Amino acid sequence: TGLLQLALAALIFILMNASRILAVAALTKLVWRLSSPNLFDFTASCDTQGNILVAVSSDPASSKDERVFLFENNAVDFRAELHADLRARLCRWHRTAWLQLVTALLLNVPWLVILVIVSKDVAYDPAKAAS
Repeated sequence: TGLLQLALAALIFILMNASRILAVAALTKLVWRLSSPNLFDFTASCDTQGNILVAVSSDPASSKDERVFLFENNAVDFRAELHADLRARLCRWHRTAWLQLVTALLLNVPWLVILVIVSKDVAYDPAKAAS
């Protein structure tokens, strides 16, 4: 029974800490706007005329990248494209955070069930505790 008690204690310890880590990570992702100046950085390449370039491989088997225009002659509104991409990334960020939070809460279920089951067989004996 000593080995089983140790295994249960280790399982509970691991589940509680995994839950705590996921919960903190999720909450950090959900409330990041409170500590953010609401500014974002992005990295892009352009030619001497200011046309934005993107690395595209013409041959999937090739490791050599070719530079092609992402927005030729500014045919696409760069600001709108950037805004749409940022919005999509932030939505994905929040979905991930909510998934992490739900997972953190669900990680508590197994060890709580174990404690409920095991607690039926646990009794406190003051005589044993004093010695």
